[in-house]
Amino acid sequence: MKARIIAVGLLVMIAYSLFLFVEYYRIDKHDKTMSAITETAYRIHLYVQAHGIPPEHLSMIEPLDGHINRTEDAWGNSLKYSYDNTGLFRLESLGANGLLGGEGDNRDVARSFRWQNESGGVLSDEAFWASERSIP
Repeated sequence: MKARIIAVGLLVMIAYSLFLFVEYYRIDKHDKTMSAITETAYRIHLYVQAHGIPPEHLSMIEPLDGHINRTEDAWGNSLKYSYDNTGLFRLESLGANGLLGGEGDNRDVARSFRWQNESGGVLSDEAFWASERSIP
């Protein structure tokens, strides 16, 4: 009987320790989304280096070996992508609900990256470009 109590106590301690470990190392979904945005932006940068302009669609960028290569946010929604002739492209997530605006997990996360300088030259000769971050 005493051995059974000790065994149950050990199992409870192990289960609780595992729970604490998982909770401690859980990555926030907005952080995962920012990681996907940053990695996707770098892949777009490589595309610009090769082609001189950003891709029309995210499906046109090549996967990188050893990377996750996701173009979705942490909730499985496709990242929104756009670029224009002002020299910027934008990647954004509309949060868990996929709708504009919101708070908590529903808040939007967006980041704009410069791919072209003011005179219209491509910045692809640089290692990576400065970005303008916005969280509406």
